[in-house]
Amino acid sequence: MPTTRPILPRLLGAVTVAALALTAAACGDDDDSSAFCDEMREVDAELQATDPTTDEGFQAALDRLREVEPPPEIEEAWATFLDAYQALADVDTSDPEAIDALDTEQLAGAEQAWNEIADHLEEECGLEV
Repeated sequence: MPTTRPILPRLLGAVTVAALALTAAACGDDDDSSAFCDEMREVDAELQATDPTTDEGFQAALDRLREVEPPPEIEEAWATFLDAYQALADVDTSDPEAIDALDTEQLAGAEQAWNEIADHLEEECGLEV
């Protein structure tokens, strides 16, 4: 069974980028995307005070991201990404066996979902992720 370790750091990095690197850009004209971009800026401001590398910070980021209403075009990707994020929150990342037991298909799906979300953030919000 292949290890998920290479995927895990990328996914954690994506979470950190999503939570902490969403400032200083104008959104597109679409109302759903505009509201999403505005909310992501609020999330960024709120999460700047947390450390997403701690268990508490990781869960706080997840809880806050679950409150975000994504635009319809990325709704499915958003749910996929957050479900994998929850799986990570539920695992003891200091335990290599627990990491190896993570669902590699779910993590790969989350990586694909993140790519879709990142494209949306770049194209609709003008954010470089």
